[in-house]
Amino acid sequence: MKRLAVMILLLCMVCMAVTAHGEVAFSRRALCEHEAYAALLEKYGLTGGMHTYFHWTFVENEDGTALVRAEGISTLNYVLGNYEVFFDGNEMKDVSWSHDGASTEGMFEAEAWGCDQMRAMMEQVSQTYDAEEFFDLAQEIAEKYQAPMGPDYSDRILGDDALAMHPEAFVQRTEEVLSLTDLSEEDFEEIAIEAVESMFVLSQHQADDIEDPMEGNLYGAYLDGEPVVIVWLGAGYGEEDHAWMEGDGTYFVAMDAQSGMVITIAYECGLSANG
Repeated sequence: MKRLAVMILLLCMVCMAVTAHGEVAFSRRALCEHEAYAALLEKYGLTGGMHTYFHWTFVENEDGTALVRAEGISTLNYVLGNYEVFFDGNEMKDVSWSHDGASTEGMFEAEAWGCDQMRAMMEQVSQTYDAEEFFDLAQEIAEKYQAPMGPDYSDRILGDDALAMHPEAFVQRTEEVLSLTDLSEEDFEEIAIEAVESMFVLSQHQADDIEDPMEGNLYGAYLDGEPVVIVWLGAGYGEEDHAWMEGDGTYFVAMDAQSGMVITIAYECGLSANG
């Protein structure tokens, strides 16, 4: 009976997404992630652009609890630590950082790097597109404590195995996934655009870019063993002498291949290049 009540609650959460966002349905994962991002921004100042320095995961349990977790990537793992947002049903219960209580003073000499350090990294990398020195500094600190490396940067990209596939296999898998649905490529693209505009604050220029996507921006993949269609949308590109601003970058929208429900959206600002 308790499990049935939990399932009804989760279904209601999805239905609320449909009501609030028109024809676009959002999964519980997408809704929890959206709420978690807002909570981390409010409590710690963690902006969307800073997400690029973390590997994000979502774990949903049978008892209705769920966890959104951000783990520092590569050599940044120790200094950035982990952020976690815990949900019980549709209620957010806890927001925490593994370095809570630690000092972040001293900028890059500190052993815990918070938003001040990430903001400085982003400002420099937006001009040089090279973050290698920061990854090296973080590695020196981590080695003092024999701390392990974090997930690889490429783990952030949805359907990452597609990056290693032979072009023919890549095309074949996309065709295979699309054969499972009655939705067209244009349908998925429209859903992705509306989803990004619903979940993210965009400037008019960024919204114009999102609504005029490049060709070849769709591929088929598998997330947790389930077939998904992923559409990537770019914002802030194609303008000479354009200074990077929050919201610029690429949005990867993963949708259930059969229903078109938005499962998750990964925002990549493009400022994590480490060499």
